Amino acid sequence: MVKTRIITIPFFKASRLNFRNNPKKAAINCLSLSSFKLFFWLHELKQRYARDKDWFFHSDGNMAENTGLSEKTIRKARKELARFGFIQTWKMATIENGKKTSVHITAYRLLK
Repeated sequence: MVKTRIITIPFFKASRLNFRNNPKKAAINCLSLSSFKLFFWLHELKQRYARDKDWFFHSDGNMAENTGLSEKTIRKARKELARFGFIQTWKMATIENGKKTSVHITAYRLLK
């Protein structure tokens, strides 16, 4: 008797506009694997956190932990995605007791 194992794969909806009939289509083929992985993870985070806004934020440390990439790789991939016009980013700061904390938070906007 052969034992089978069922594997569930999380599913999220990513915009096909970035892949079909788009001038950026050629850029998708030039992305590194790290940037491609980050791109899809950002789509997942947008669906979780953006709701009615067009932007969301996430810390670099949590992003690295969730993707399995290092923080340095996250930064490089983020720059690559921004350079090709897939995302817009800006830095944010958290404040506790009236002082900025050392947590590095980045705000993201996915561009169509």
